[in-house]
Amino acid sequence: SNAGMLVTQAVMALLQQVPESVTGSSKLVALVLGCLPALWPSSSSSLGNWTFGSMLGLMRTLAQERPRQEMHDVDIDMYAPSDVSAQGLATSLMDLESAIRQNTWLQSRLLHGRVSSSLSHSQLVPSPRGSLSSLAAHTLDSGVGGEGMVFLQVMAVGLNFRDVLNVLGAYPGDPGPPGSDMSGIVSGVWDTPVSDAPDALQVGIRVAGLAPGCLGTHAYTLQQLVVPIPKASSFVEACTMVTVFMTVDVAMCHAATLPSNRAQPVLVHAAAGGIGLAACQ
Repeated sequence: SNAGMLVTQAVMALLQQVPESVTGSSKLVALVLGCLPALWPSSSSSLGNWTFGSMLGLMRTLAQERPRQEMHDVDIDMYAPSDVSAQGLATSLMDLESAIRQNTWLQSRLLHGRVSSSLSHSQLVPSPRGSLSSLAAHTLDSGVGGEGMVFLQVMAVGLNFRDVLNVLGAYPGDPGPPGSDMSGIVSGVWDTPVSDAPDALQVGIRVAGLAPGCLGTHAYTLQQLVVPIPKASSFVEACTMVTVFMTVDVAMCHAATLPSNRAQPVLVHAAAGGIGLAACQ
C-alpha cells in the first residue's frame, strides 16, 4: 500500500507541473494491476486489489478537475501479455476506466432494466437493515390514507445521506421507511378542513414535497407537505429541491431571522453542496 501511495504522489506531482493550457493536446494513461472489481465468470472473486487503489481515486478526481485532459485508467490482470503498455493501448481507449480480464476487454455500461412485480402499489423496504442489497418490494399499506392526506404516484425520489444510513442500519433510533424527498402526480385527495386545504391541490397535478417511505411506486403524505411543480421544472429537478431549500429557509429566515429584502453578508460553509448552493441562491 505504501508503494501504491508513493506512485500516486509521484504522478500527482508530475501533473501539477503540466499547465492546463496544454492538457487538451495530451493524453494520460495509467496502467494498474487488479484494482477494479471487474466481474468475470471464471474469476474466483470480484474483489479488487486496492494496493494501487489510490491511483483510481486520483484519476477520477482529475477527470472532474481537468475536463479538457484526456485520461484513461486501464486495469489489467496477471494474464496480460508481458509486453502490454499504456502507450500501446492509448489509441484504442474510449472510457475513463477499462479492465482487461483474461485477454478480454471489459468496460462499464449503464443498461436499461425492467422490474417485474405483481404488486401494483409497492415500496422498497430493507429486510433487514444492514445492506443495500436487502431492499425488497413490499405491498404499500392501504390503510394509511385519511383526512388531510394525499395519495401520490411517485415519479422521482431525491436520495439523502439519511436514507443511506437508514438502509444500512446506521441511523440512530427508528428512522422509519427510507425516502422523503419526492415528486409525483396526485392520485387521490382526502377531505380536509377548508382552512388547511392547500390551493390547487387536485388529482392529476404534478407536485413535489416530503413523503416518508416514498421509495416505491406510490406514497401517502399530508397535503401541507406538497406543492405544485412549476411547468418549467421536471420531476427530477423538483425532487432535489425539497430538503435543501427548506433547510436554508428555516435557517436563514426563521432561526437567524435574516432580512430577505436587503444585502446581508452571510458566510456559507461548503457552498458547493446542496444546501450551500441553495443558500447562495
